[in-house]
Amino acid sequence: MQGKVSGVQVVNNSGAPGAAPTIRVRGYSSNGSSDPLYIVDGLKVDDISHLDANSIESMEVLKDAASAAIYGAEAGNGVILISTKRGSKGKTKVTFDAQWTFSTLANKVDVLNAEEYKTFYRETMGEDVFNLLYETYYTDGVDTDWQDEFYGTGKMQKYNVSFAGGSDQGSFFVGAGYLYSNGMAVMDKDYYRRFNGQVNATYKIKPWLEVGTQNTILASTGSTFSESNNQIGLLKTVLQHDPLTPVTYSGSDYPSNITDAINNGLDVVYDSKGNIYGMSYFYAALNPIAAIEVQNYKKKMQSINGSTYLNITPIKNLVFTTRMGYTLSSISDFQGQYGYWGKISEPASDTELSIAQYMYQTRYYQ
Repeated sequence: MQGKVSGVQVVNNSGAPGAAPTIRVRGYSSNGSSDPLYIVDGLKVDDISHLDANSIESMEVLKDAASAAIYGAEAGNGVILISTKRGSKGKTKVTFDAQWTFSTLANKVDVLNAEEYKTFYRETMGEDVFNLLYETYYTDGVDTDWQDEFYGTGKMQKYNVSFAGGSDQGSFFVGAGYLYSNGMAVMDKDYYRRFNGQVNATYKIKPWLEVGTQNTILASTGSTFSESNNQIGLLKTVLQHDPLTPVTYSGSDYPSNITDAINNGLDVVYDSKGNIYGMSYFYAALNPIAAIEVQNYKKKMQSINGSTYLNITPIKNLVFTTRMGYTLSSISDFQGQYGYWGKISEPASDTELSIAQYMYQTRYYQ
């Protein structure tokens, strides 16, 4: 849609797997929301993330005053009309397609290396103070590039199969798809897995009586982490964490006060090999690789969006229609994080276990 309709902007604000793009039809408004109104097969929906592109037949954008006359104040930011695919008279048509993609970090931010970092803090804190801290908490030869450590290669695979056909009595379109996207962050804790289906059908019960239905079915599971939080956003931590801190300590080669803390029962963060993650004196947060390790987040969603209609044609060119639209969805969010000691100068960083479970259910009828 981007570039094909003047004035329409499609922006990806997040690189997280499964993140929906932001669509702006008439720029940004001051009424609290700039999102357009989405109408899918006659049904009003909050967004179109439940749709698979292979199920879309056509898209139309309304952005003039006439859209407000039809849809009211909700159309103030424009309207996007979407029709999903339907079958047609003829032999059953089978379509299959597959897609594989890879993603990598396009550009790295230029940040201080270890020697530049040392120079900065020597000038800020004074030579003697910095040297004392460095000798106490750090080991020579460490120059960690956190962007290299945090980002890897993202992978996405997508498959779709559909069946379409029809006769004089009716038509059908049935589609099914699977998508798995694994983000660029290490450890496979940012991913999105989706199963989707599309069932559209019409049938003439009598020459003057026709029923039809369009339904989009979705089941998804995903996991991600904080991107933009001012305090604990991981992307911020990747850029600001000091290069003097190693990702993990080699064997038992770590500052002596860590040994004392472990003996006193403080919880440090270990990697899968049993190594302790490196801790900074200068930056008040877990190193970004350890931050991924301690968190456990999972979001599950199941939904059906659709409509069913009945057309009665008592005489030629006169049709009475009745339509019912519905959105039924269930969302489960689990957030867990165990306690840890994350900053070397603050032994009580965040030692409490945190677990939260949220359940949301939506029932909408039109």
